[in-house]
Amino acid sequence: MARRDAATRDATPPPTRLQPLLRFRGRPAERTVRTVSDVLDDDDVFRRRVLEALGEVDDAEVDDVARLKLERPEGWEAQFASLVAAERAAEATREAVQADADLARQVDALSQALERREGELVAAGERERSVRAALDDERERRRLAEEAAAVARGQLDDLRVERERAVRELGEARSRADDLAADVRALRHEFEQLRAPSTPLGPGPEELQAFGAVVDAASALTAAVERLGAAITEADAAASTGAGTVDAGSDGAESNAAAAHAADGTGQREPAPRRTPRRLPVRLERGAVDGTPEAVDQLLRVPGAVVLVDGYNLSMASSPNLPIAVQRDQVVNLLTSAHARTGAEIHVVFDGGDVGERPSVQAPLGIRVHFSPSGVEADDVLIELVPSIDSDRAVVVVSSDARVRDGVRRFGANVVRSEDLLSWSRG
Repeated sequence: MARRDAATRDATPPPTRLQPLLRFRGRPAERTVRTVSDVLDDDDVFRRRVLEALGEVDDAEVDDVARLKLERPEGWEAQFASLVAAERAAEATREAVQADADLARQVDALSQALERREGELVAAGERERSVRAALDDERERRRLAEEAAAVARGQLDDLRVERERAVRELGEARSRADDLAADVRALRHEFEQLRAPSTPLGPGPEELQAFGAVVDAASALTAAVERLGAAITEADAAASTGAGTVDAGSDGAESNAAAAHAADGTGQREPAPRRTPRRLPVRLERGAVDGTPEAVDQLLRVPGAVVLVDGYNLSMASSPNLPIAVQRDQVVNLLTSAHARTGAEIHVVFDGGDVGERPSVQAPLGIRVHFSPSGVEADDVLIELVPSIDSDRAVVVVSSDARVRDGVRRFGANVVRSEDLLSWSRG
C-alpha cells in the first residue's frame, strides 16, 4: 500500500520512515520488520489506512498476528504476545527440525567419509604388510647372497692355495724329472759301453739283462714323471683359467715344453729346459672386494709393482668432452697424484697413430709416457708390455677395455677398471 501511495500523485504519501524501505524487494530483514511495526504503533492514521486496505486482500494472505496488530481490539496486547510466542515457538521448532535434518546429513556424510578413510586405512595396511614382506624377502635374499659370497671367497682362497701348492709340486716334479733323465742318460751310456764287443772284461749276460731292465724301468719312471708334470700343468691351466688369471692358451705352451722331450734317434727323450717362473696375480687381503677403493689402494701399494695405464680409456672415463691434449694432461696429473700417494712405478700408454707427431708431455719422475707406433693400438702395446716385465714384480693394468683385461690376465697381471681408479683418486 505504501508503494502504491508513493506512486500515486494525489494519494497521501507514506510515513517518512517507510520511504527508504520502499526501494527494497524480496523478504524483509528483521530490522525492516521492526521499523514497520514501530510506524504502525506510532501512526494510527497510517495503521487505519492499512487496515482499510486489508479489504482488498485475500484473508488467506494475512495471518492472525498481522490482523490483530492492525485491528487492536481490547486486550489485544496479551493475545498478540501469545500469538507471537506461539509463532516463535513454531519457528524454533522448524529451525530445530531443519537443524536436525542438516545434522543428519552431516552425520551421514561424515559416516561415509569415515568408511572411505577406514577402507583407505585397511588398503594402506595391506600395502604396508606387502612392502614389509617384500623387504624381508629382499633382506633374506641379501643374507643368503652374502653367505654364498663368503663361501665362494673361501673356496676361491682354497683354490688359490691348492693352485700354488700344485705349481710348487709341478716345479719339484720337473726338477726331479730332469735329474732322473740325466741319470737315465748316464745309465744308458754306461749300459752301451758294457754291452760293446770291445770290452775285455765285464759282467755276464745275466748281469747285462738285469742292468738293461733297470735302465728300462728308469726310462718308464721318467716317462711317468713327465706325464704327471703334464697333468699338473693342465690342472694348473684349467684352475688359472677359471680364476681369470692365466692364459687360456697355456696348454699350447705346455705342449711346446713337452715337445722338448721328443724322442731322439735312440728312442730316448731329452730333458725339458728350465722354464721362467710364471707371474702370479696379487692376492687381495681377506675382506677386500675387487673393484673397491680399498682393493685398488692395496694393488697400487704392492712393493715393486708396475702400473700400466690405458691412457685414453682412462681419459674417456673421466672427461670425454675435453680436447685430446687436455685429456692427456689431466691423465698425467691424476697419475702423478697416484704416484705421490703410493710410490708405484706408473707407465701410461696413449694411441700414437692419430696424433701425428708425438706431443711433448710433461711428466714427473715415476711416470713414463708412451705412444703406440703408427698402425699399432695402445691395447696391443699394453698387452705386450706385461710379459716383458720381470715375473717377480707385480703388474697392475688399468683399463676398462675387455680385450686388454683378458689379454693381460694371461700373463698373471691384476686388472683395475678405469672407473675404479677414478673413484680411488677422489677418496
